[in-house]
Amino acid sequence: MSCDYRLLPHPGIKTLHPYIPGKSIEELASEQGITDIIKLASNENPLGCSPLVREALANLTGIQIATYPAPSFHPIKEKLSHKLAFPDNRITLSNGSDFLFNLLLTTFGLHSNKHMLTHDKAFITYNIQAQTLGIPVISTPLLPNWQVDINAMIKASNDNTALVFLANPNNPTGVLIPIEGIKQLLNSVSASTIVVIDEAYYEFAYPTNDGKTMALLEKYPNLVITRTFSKAYGLAGLRLGYALASEVISELLQRVQLPFTLNQAALTAGYAALDDDEFLAETVEMNA
Repeated sequence: MSCDYRLLPHPGIKTLHPYIPGKSIEELASEQGITDIIKLASNENPLGCSPLVREALANLTGIQIATYPAPSFHPIKEKLSHKLAFPDNRITLSNGSDFLFNLLLTTFGLHSNKHMLTHDKAFITYNIQAQTLGIPVISTPLLPNWQVDINAMIKASNDNTALVFLANPNNPTGVLIPIEGIKQLLNSVSASTIVVIDEAYYEFAYPTNDGKTMALLEKYPNLVITRTFSKAYGLAGLRLGYALASEVISELLQRVQLPFTLNQAALTAGYAALDDDEFLAETVEMNA
């Protein structure tokens, strides 16, 4: 007996075009026989990471490496809470922002007749993850100047819109959505629609920590903000991200998240990275 296993998944996976990351420097060097390579494709930090991170990782003990992590009780959560002036029980740490998107889609999108809403030229992983889970995607056109058409997104949303995904600034266009546009969207969508603002590049857009989007979390319980240590902090190789949300949404995400999703090295590195404001400022200045 034989079986064509490609026919077994649901239609979303059958037609899925997977995310293709930029080639590594090592892969390109091997292919082309060159060594003088500057990689820009994946928005990685060319400064690497903070010296404090390297020191902290070098000091990891054998016992730490051999034991499972406990993110809920790791001191990084208290430090991040203090830095953001935000309750630690409303912070969800995870294996990079990508895994947080998966948690959100799994938690709120797997219902009959529900769909995800985003816009054209948004970060491609939103569509890929929704399609993998069999969640229909609605995408609205951008305005001619590449700005997100908030009115079009409001018009496309309805009671069956489980989640709205926006990256701010957007990847790959780099366009920033004004705070008034985000408020307009939040004031217009259903209270049951989770609005996800992906702020992977927050530190570059708001180097003085303007905090306006975080202030919206107190007024709009359906808002979720995600951020990452991959870009400005230079920890892309360790995978560490976090979500800021209401107490209820945070509890649901932490309920759904698999145990031990995070690793000891990522938690240790993130804790150390939060102490190096000088490295962060240098990264933002160089990028500008």
